[in-house]
Amino acid sequence: MKGWVYIISNKAMPDLIKVGYSRQDPEHRAEELGGTHSPHPYKVEYEILIEQPDKIEGLAHRALSEYREGKEWFRCTVEEGIAAVKEVAADKIINETFKHADRKKSEELQRQNAEKQRKEDENRKRDSLLHQKENEINDKYKKLIESEFPKRSLGLSWLFTSGILFWLSAGLLSEIYRIGFLTIAFFCLLAGALPEYFIKSYLNNRDKKSKRYNSLIADRDKELKTLKDKYRNINELQSVSIGNTENNNVSCPHCRKNIGFSPYFIERNLVEGFNRIKCPFCSQEFTCEKKEEGFIDEEFRFRKFRVGSFSE
Repeated sequence: MKGWVYIISNKAMPDLIKVGYSRQDPEHRAEELGGTHSPHPYKVEYEILIEQPDKIEGLAHRALSEYREGKEWFRCTVEEGIAAVKEVAADKIINETFKHADRKKSEELQRQNAEKQRKEDENRKRDSLLHQKENEINDKYKKLIESEFPKRSLGLSWLFTSGILFWLSAGLLSEIYRIGFLTIAFFCLLAGALPEYFIKSYLNNRDKKSKRYNSLIADRDKELKTLKDKYRNINELQSVSIGNTENNNVSCPHCRKNIGFSPYFIERNLVEGFNRIKCPFCSQEFTCEKKEEGFIDEEFRFRKFRVGSFSE
């Protein structure tokens, strides 16, 4: 059944909004709230007509849970409330009305939230890919080291040594010192294992000091450093320009000054399509159309752009 999800505010309560739903016109709900002797009228800032409004309201409340101050009241801006409602409603909105809310501010906040989410998703993917490739490098060198320098275990020879010691000493020690056979067996096992343990440790440590072993470790560390440097460089490319017009000269259409490769030039250079850019000289914004040129790196699959055109 259709109904309205709305956002109501009151001048007496700045940055406090009510997110609710109603089967009737939300203006009626605002009037009901106004009948409770409020010094200022309640205003419907925003409303959408949608199927299952109660469900959408619940999802919006969950999205705004960190701002909750009451059952339906949230300590946040109207624009933040609208962004949450639109995000959970997605493409199910039948009709949308900005009554007192600023549509432009709301859409800008939505764009910023979407951009923030996109960057977080890309960072998670990059972190996951980096971790995967680090594991691959570590596993490769671990197998190489194990094949060339197999770890020495105690084996079974120490049991043979312990058995000989027990056979030679058990009768004599039990007769002279009245020591139990279990105690003698324990000390014989210890006496048989300790020498072999120290020999094994010595040989393993000698391997680790060998030229070949250290060469493998150095090669592994070098590969890991190269991978991390590539990852860090690609991260840095997100906040600076990596290409512009044919002659590498870009002028602001407002002040006509050349902004070239300034970091202000393309703040979001990995976003396809149109983008608003702020000139570092006059602070005016203009639109930049970016055309995909290729990949920076085939392994990490990040895009490189060439600027195609500019307009106010």
